[in-house]
Amino acid sequence: MTQKSNIEITVKNSLQTTLSFDEDASTGYIWTHNSVNGLEISTTFNNISILPADMSMGGTAEKTFEIKADRRGEYKVTFNHARPWDPDQMIETREYTYKFI
Repeated sequence: MTQKSNIEITVKNSLQTTLSFDEDASTGYIWTHNSVNGLEISTTFNNISILPADMSMGGTAEKTFEIKADRRGEYKVTFNHARPWDPDQMIETREYTYKFI
């Protein structure tokens, strides 16, 4: 089942912002985004969890997208939570409209 959401974010007096999602890459489900003219989007990982006490797989991490705009304006970015090799099994799609003013 795919969940879809549309979110508007206004960024004032800056051309950059960040957005973070929890991700469990060991299951194959990762967050990806589309390319958008005028935006540079880079990725970092924060708060990588330690494996559970029983040493089973499945530790999570926080994936942070750093978003930088070339200039003020409105940009639409789509983030998908899916296995890249199996897009039919997408869990969630989030569409963000960034307004840099």
